[in-house]
Amino acid sequence: MNTMKMRLHDWRKRLVSNLHNEHRDRDLVATRCGWRRSVSARLPLALLVAAVVIGNAVAQSFSDIEGKWTLKKKHPRYGEVTQTVEFKNNSFTYRVVDKENSTVLYARGKASVEKIGPFKVIKLTEIEGGEHESDLWPTNDDRTIVYSTGWNTLTVALNFDRERPDEEVESQKYTKVKQ
Repeated sequence: MNTMKMRLHDWRKRLVSNLHNEHRDRDLVATRCGWRRSVSARLPLALLVAAVVIGNAVAQSFSDIEGKWTLKKKHPRYGEVTQTVEFKNNSFTYRVVDKENSTVLYARGKASVEKIGPFKVIKLTEIEGGEHESDLWPTNDDRTIVYSTGWNTLTVALNFDRERPDEEVESQKYTKVKQ
């Protein structure tokens, strides 16, 4: 029985010793290969990269929508029209031109891009509008427009933010104007 206890005790000692040596060897290899140093040295860089990526995911880029976009459609009030919206320097201009090339609606204001949950939105504020560029008045109506960009396209979902008289909920697909 004593012999058996001795063998069991020796077996335990060897097992613990092997485990300890294995752990020590792994630490030695990690130190020699620079794994520990490189991880600790690269941690601030990894955190910085993660912060930038997360920041970009939260705050959408205005460059996604920057430029001039156009759409031809049938307007219930003006007939066949061309709508043009231009986003530049965190502002926008919007022009509706009829088939005689006369401006029938013009608006301008500030624009920003945000991400709200899974949706990308354009927020239009300080909007002034009128029938001509020289005859504008404040609209007192900020707008939040859900959007998606594709290859040379800007798709917008309008009037989902609140109900407006004489304006229906709709989706429009603009094409980027080549400059």
